[in-house]
Amino acid sequence: MRSLFCALVLILLLGCEDAQITLVPPNIDTSQLAPEAKVALQKAIKELETTGSAQHWTTLGLYLQAHGLDADAVVSYEAATQLPNTPTKTAYWMALALAKLGKYEQAISLCSQYKNYAPAYWRSGFWFIDLGKIEAAEIQFNKALEVDKSAVAAMVGLARAWLQQNKPNQAVTILEEIRDRGGKHPYLHYLLGTAYQRSGDVEKAAPFLQEVVNGPPKWNDPWFDEMTTYQRGFAASISRASSKLDSGDVAGALHDLQLLARTNPRNAAVLTNLATVQMQLGQIEQAYKTCSDSIRWNPGHAPSQLNMALLLLQKGESDLASQYCQKAIALEPANARAHALAGKIAFQSRKVFEAATHFEQAIAIGSNNPNDREMLGMAYLDLGKNMHAIEQFRFVLRVSPDATFTIGGLVIALFKNGQVSESQTLLENSIAQFPNDPNLARASNFLSKQGVKR
Repeated sequence: MRSLFCALVLILLLGCEDAQITLVPPNIDTSQLAPEAKVALQKAIKELETTGSAQHWTTLGLYLQAHGLDADAVVSYEAATQLPNTPTKTAYWMALALAKLGKYEQAISLCSQYKNYAPAYWRSGFWFIDLGKIEAAEIQFNKALEVDKSAVAAMVGLARAWLQQNKPNQAVTILEEIRDRGGKHPYLHYLLGTAYQRSGDVEKAAPFLQEVVNGPPKWNDPWFDEMTTYQRGFAASISRASSKLDSGDVAGALHDLQLLARTNPRNAAVLTNLATVQMQLGQIEQAYKTCSDSIRWNPGHAPSQLNMALLLLQKGESDLASQYCQKAIALEPANARAHALAGKIAFQSRKVFEAATHFEQAIAIGSNNPNDREMLGMAYLDLGKNMHAIEQFRFVLRVSPDATFTIGGLVIALFKNGQVSESQTLLENSIAQFPNDPNLARASNFLSKQGVKR
């Protein structure tokens, strides 16, 4: 079900001092929102209809963004920026929404106006990393630390940038400083273990690399936190469960989501998040049941279809997984994760052209996952598009320089492209850095079969 809300669209007439206001009914999908959230949105719209002010446009944007409606939030924030007395933080919140939509360059541009707010710098740094622009990212992290010397997110960002620039000793120093300050999150331990490993201290690295990592912690960003206060109903409860998941409390997140599912047994957002946590805990059958329930009650919910595809792929049912993945794409054509999964399934089924098409689409939409480019490179390699494969592999290695699967692919692509000497040198240097690596061993065997001697 789609609900039509009346939203105000500004038409600024050239040469007129007053803005003419026209009412139009945009389609805002509120079918997955809690009743409390719908009431809050309706109230925000009524206030906007009364005043038409930048403040009320921003408030509407905050409610939309807090409930995952980022594209609609951007429209509201853009309207606010066209009016006088725009709230200071409006452009920052719009940057966060744009980044969620994969529009990193626009997000970075908006953040550049905040000279004294450290999160604007370190968020830009992470977005630059996603774009593969490591040097630009390093500059942003350093600027964040100039504003706030205690910004852990910026310190972690620098560590990531240094790791990607093959400077593990510098990464070790700053990550040990975070640890000594009390940083105990599994993600921080994983980075420190990676830095130890790359600096040659395997013994120190081992215990850190064995920890389960669910992703980075929640960084300190008061303006982001202010936006989340606009969540209403189960959206706020899901947010709290997500915070527990971020902090490593998977059992606590599962408990909260199970309680939510009891009171909201047909809500797609609740069931999808519950299934995701169940999958992380290896509770495959429970997750399958949760996904089935979500699809039964919400057949038009793309994330539910995508979760089912992921589950079926884990169970080895690739043909059925592909069908659910295609349903997710049909429901949400701009879903990069769905295209990437469809590409993975197609590649495993040796439908290489189809795989390449899906990976290309995922990247065009805004996927920042290096694995998608890695797989696209492999598909290009199989299709004989060696120069295109080399381009994708090089991009991945700028972001993840120790991705030996990618290195192996690049070795083969360079050889097939006639760059034999460069291929051989890359392989020799990589084996020296990563001895006994199976991905490099496969690349070495390929060159040996072509008559190339090491």
